[in-house]
Amino acid sequence: AIQAAINAAQAAVLNRFTGPGAIVYFPPGTYKITSTLTINTSNVYLVGDSPASSMLYAPSSNFNLVHFDGSSLALYRSGNQYLRVPGKW
Repeated sequence: AIQAAINAAQAAVLNRFTGPGAIVYFPPGTYKITSTLTINTSNVYLVGDSPASSMLYAPSSNFNLVHFDGSSLALYRSGNQYLRVPGKW
């Protein structure tokens, strides 16, 4: 579901539906990630409510939580804010 939200945000940016960028918002809570989340479009942000209340975590250390894939382009202004992400990126 989270990767689907990222994909929708990327599509919105590419189709210029969101102006300068798109946010995938995480309300307060802990979000279990079981495979790497991939962002491959500039201006896509993962934003939590606060680092104290929004957290992504992986039950395994066998993969990176988030992969910023700029293999076909340079990524600009993509990242996370107000979101706790322990472990590997």
